[in-house]
Amino acid sequence: MPKTSKKRRHTEAQASEVEVETTTTVETTSGPEIEKRRVHTAVLNAAHAAWKASESIRVSTTQSDDDDGDDAVDSMSVDEVPAVEVDGLLALGDPLKQAAGHEASATDKPTSMLGIPPWLARPTTITADTTWPVDDARLGLSTALVQRCRQAHIEQLFAVQTAVIPRLLRYRDWNGHYVDGDLCVSAPTGSGKTLAYVLPMVETLKKRVVTRLRALVVLPTRDLVLQVKETFEEFCRSTTLKIGMATGQTSFAQEQRQIVGDPEQGLSGVDILIATPGRLMDHLNGTRHFTLQHLRFLVIDEADRLLDQSFQAWLPRLLDTLAAVHGATKTMAGLPGPPRSRTQKLLFSATLTRNPEKIASLRLVNPSYIAVQASLDQGAERYMTPTTLKEHYLVCRSTEKPLMVIHFVRAFALTGTLCFTKSIDAAHRLARLLELYQQHATSEAADTETSVRLAAEYSSDLSASERASVMRQFRQGKIRILICSDLVARGIDLDCVQSVISYDVPIYMKKYIHRVGRTARAGREGAAFTLVEEQEARSFKEMMRKAGHWEQVRRVNVKPSELEPLIPHYEASLEALQVMVQPHRARTQKAADVEKEAATTTADESMTAMPASEEAPKPSREPPRRRQLLGADVLCQHLRQQMSQPATMTL
Repeated sequence: MPKTSKKRRHTEAQASEVEVETTTTVETTSGPEIEKRRVHTAVLNAAHAAWKASESIRVSTTQSDDDDGDDAVDSMSVDEVPAVEVDGLLALGDPLKQAAGHEASATDKPTSMLGIPPWLARPTTITADTTWPVDDARLGLSTALVQRCRQAHIEQLFAVQTAVIPRLLRYRDWNGHYVDGDLCVSAPTGSGKTLAYVLPMVETLKKRVVTRLRALVVLPTRDLVLQVKETFEEFCRSTTLKIGMATGQTSFAQEQRQIVGDPEQGLSGVDILIATPGRLMDHLNGTRHFTLQHLRFLVIDEADRLLDQSFQAWLPRLLDTLAAVHGATKTMAGLPGPPRSRTQKLLFSATLTRNPEKIASLRLVNPSYIAVQASLDQGAERYMTPTTLKEHYLVCRSTEKPLMVIHFVRAFALTGTLCFTKSIDAAHRLARLLELYQQHATSEAADTETSVRLAAEYSSDLSASERASVMRQFRQGKIRILICSDLVARGIDLDCVQSVISYDVPIYMKKYIHRVGRTARAGREGAAFTLVEEQEARSFKEMMRKAGHWEQVRRVNVKPSELEPLIPHYEASLEALQVMVQPHRARTQKAADVEKEAATTTADESMTAMPASEEAPKPSREPPRRRQLLGADVLCQHLRQQMSQPATMTL
């Protein structure tokens, strides 16, 4: 121990010399340099104090036995630990903040060297089968809103709603002066996340006197915006709240008149605005009198997807605007005034990110995390599907996948089915093939009902009116299979969806969760089928195992004899598809030849008129975007080859 004491005394002497030398230098300096050196001195002193505390703990631990040493370390408070900085997150007791007079708060505490905040590492969990009656006193809903729920045939509230609604109604302050901490919610798709924030927001804001923009809901797609707007309108019927929407489907001037109202008076035209990020930025930049000064709620739905969107840097721009309008106030005498209202941030997603950088970009205040899961096992909350969902997979060759879709429709009597493909072109080709199959199958059966279409395409290539028409027919049961890309894989709530087919295997588990989550919503039963190509079987199984989801998926085997009745009509539809492809291929080839000839002629003329030192520009080889049955002839050829040798669909 003498050596340790001598070393400690030597270090203390060196630190004292540093303090004296620095202080003397400060006295002979003036201006901004004094403040800079004062802060530097404070940092050195704080670091030295932290070192002394840790050194004393180490020495006492060495002198005592193992048990006493453990007690000393366990009893050490967070304030006695030297501060660290992890991924931009300042720990409690940071010297820089102490020098500036910053008081540490609970949100400053780090959890681990990985930078994951404690509130995210230890969520408040609730089991998925939890339900409360809609008139349960613990919810805090008014009699009028309970009656509105019953009129909408809602008698029970699901797990995520029972956890979120009481939390948001803890302080019913529509002015925002008394606001609880920010909230992050992770729950399976179809568990009722939208209603979890719609009901408490309506309950809180219905008491407002003057129309001001008090709630902003940001969603990734126009379809989701329209769906959430309809939900708000359903529960705002007995109130005077005004709902607005900004998606770009109408003119910018028309949206301005709806959102702002009378621009001369500077009044708001809506209490609740639902918008996409791009259109929201347009109004922040170009709409006069559009302000977030009175904003009480900021909801970011499908948060993981929105955090990945960097369009116009929408999130930093939005948070900077909120920070500017919610800053400190001053009285007429120039003295500090009462704090302005604070906006409560609410994040909802089925797969909430744990990236510390993305979490830090949200600038959350005293946040908490609610996770709905099947059990209280650690880590199980990340990927969870509804308990009423039955999941299946089938391994087959790529050329047999269209036939498998037809087999599923017949064998399982599928209707109200969403079929997801990896691209718009794949969706278009599959839709055309199934339409041709229905034509050949019904031509020989005169008594077959033809008013119901077997399949239809739903993609961004369709106009807004075409998409609305297709969706309306699908809701009415006039279309059995809706073939689409991942356009509707997130958030869209369709009551008529009974099953989901993943025609192409999703690469990521998040995409799989959002796909299968379109069915088995709100306690209803549903089925999900995934067509796995032979070369994808290993990666699909590994993806499911890593997510702890492999046990929930069941294998489906299809015997060749089950496919034989389908093959004649299927081959006829393939031949018809190839007949449709040939004229298109001829036109495409002719257009390519003309383009090549024109490019060659232009290049020759340019070379004759151009000095030898200059290089002629290369003609563009990129063809215009086409969606008309590209590659369908190759598909037909491979399918006819494979149909002659049907294989058993086993893993």
